[in-house]
Amino acid sequence: MNTRAILIGLALGLGLGIAASATGSPALLWAAEAVEPLGRVFLRAIQMVVIPLVAAVVFVGVGRIGDLRKLGRLGGLAVGFFWATTLPAILIGMGVMGFALTFTAPVAPPTPTTELEPAGVGIVDFLVNLVPRNPVQVAADGALLSLLIFIVLLAAATTALPSEKQRTLTSFAEALGDALTKLMSWILWTAPVC
Repeated sequence: MNTRAILIGLALGLGLGIAASATGSPALLWAAEAVEPLGRVFLRAIQMVVIPLVAAVVFVGVGRIGDLRKLGRLGGLAVGFFWATTLPAILIGMGVMGFALTFTAPVAPPTPTTELEPAGVGIVDFLVNLVPRNPVQVAADGALLSLLIFIVLLAAATTALPSEKQRTLTSFAEALGDALTKLMSWILWTAPVC
C-alpha cells in the first residue's frame, strides 16, 4: 500500500474542504460535493469486507487449535488479558477526564422530561443477547460481539469433527480469509482518491 499517496490524497482533500468552506467559491463547493460519494463508497467497501474477514480469521484461529481443553485455556487467558488491559485504561481515562474537567465551566444538568426514558439493558439481558438468534441477521446488523460468539462456538464444534472434515472447513475459511484480505488490499489502494 502506498502510504505517501494516501497522505497526499488526505492533504488534498483537506485542502479542498478548507478552501471551499473558507472561500465559499461555487466551483470549490461543487468539487467538494462531487468527490463526497467516493468517500462514502470507500467506507462502505471497507465495511463490506470487515465482518466476513474477521469471521474467517477467528474461525481459522479457533479451528486450528484442535483441542477443546487448549481452547478453554486460551480463552481464559484472552479474557484475563482483556480485563488486565481494559481496567487500567478505564481508570486512566477517568483520571484524565476528572483532571481535565476541573478546567472547564460547570454545565447545568438537563431539565427533567415528562417522557419515560427506556430502561437500560441489564447484565442478564446483555449476556442473553450475546447468543444470537440468527447469525446472518447479527452479521447484517454489524453486531460483531454476538457474531464472534457464534463463530467461536462453530469453530469449537469443528474441532470435535473427524480430522478430514475439520481440515476441509478450516481450509475453506483460510482460503476465504485470503481472498477477503486481497479484496481489502484492493480497496485500500483506492484510498488516495477517496
